[in-house]
Amino acid sequence: MHNVAIDFCGCGQGNQKHIVQLQRSRLYPATVVSPKSAATFEALEMFEMLSYESKVSAFEFYHTQSRLTDNTGMNTPNVS
Repeated sequence: MHNVAIDFCGCGQGNQKHIVQLQRSRLYPATVVSPKSAATFEALEMFEMLSYESKVSAFEFYHTQSRLTDNTGMNTPNVS
């Protein structure tokens, strides 16, 4: 998990919604209104397979990803 600055395209297709631009970049927004966080499609596919095989919950997957990013527990990711 990490922060990424994104500049949405305003060229040519200015009426294109931010969520559409994110999805075309293979990012799935957490919300459709003013998205501030997103997951990659690869992370969602991994969660899908883990939930089928090991019955891992979304809570457990999130915290595992958080610990893989920083296992010290000192820099927990912001949830927004």
